[in-house]
Amino acid sequence: MRRPLHDLRITRIALLLLPAFVAAGCMPQRIGGSTPVDQVIDGLRQDNQRLTEHAAEQDRKLDLQRRHIEVLEQQIATTRPALAGVNPADLPRLVGVKFDDLSGAVAQPEGLVLRLYVQPFDQQGRFIVVLAEAKVQAVWLQPGAAPAVLGQAVFHAPEFDRAYRDLFTGTHYTLDLPLKNVPAGAAAATVKLTLTDAATGATVTCEAPIPLAPATPATAPARQPPGPQ
Repeated sequence: MRRPLHDLRITRIALLLLPAFVAAGCMPQRIGGSTPVDQVIDGLRQDNQRLTEHAAEQDRKLDLQRRHIEVLEQQIATTRPALAGVNPADLPRLVGVKFDDLSGAVAQPEGLVLRLYVQPFDQQGRFIVVLAEAKVQAVWLQPGAAPAVLGQAVFHAPEFDRAYRDLFTGTHYTLDLPLKNVPAGAAAATVKLTLTDAATGATVTCEAPIPLAPATPATAPARQPPGPQ
């Protein structure tokens, strides 16, 4: 488990030493050419700045890996600390999922897309970050006819994880579902989402009508806090 940390340390040391080699080996060649000395020095400074920023990013990743390893080691320990007043049933866990009210259609050059703002929540109705797989299907329902599938997709766990957003529009996972063969005059699509938690295997679902007409600021619905509905 420690090998990745060792490799990152070696990489960082090499990156820190690289500017010295660049300055010692390349500067005489650059100065001997047609490039003015001040431009050569400025270029070396820019190279050094990029290497310094890259080393800082490696430090950040190294720290995250160290923290992750520490948590894993605590989880596999034979004895765990008993915290006063903590009931295992109270630990936050995924119990449901909903669409934020701002979910709706977005006109794109390639066609209509349903932009879904997905909000998983725990047993107290609070937003919860999860690593999960999402399956989405949008259908058009009309009396006396079979449901017409307008679009469906599977967002695997890594893709779902990258969809996390924490912006002025709220905290959610943003999923774009391309639509095809949308009937003229169709006002809404019935969208079903199935979310499978990678940590526990729990599966939760939600189903709701989502408007097919792209919303404008004047007609966009008011926001509501996340939670079970």
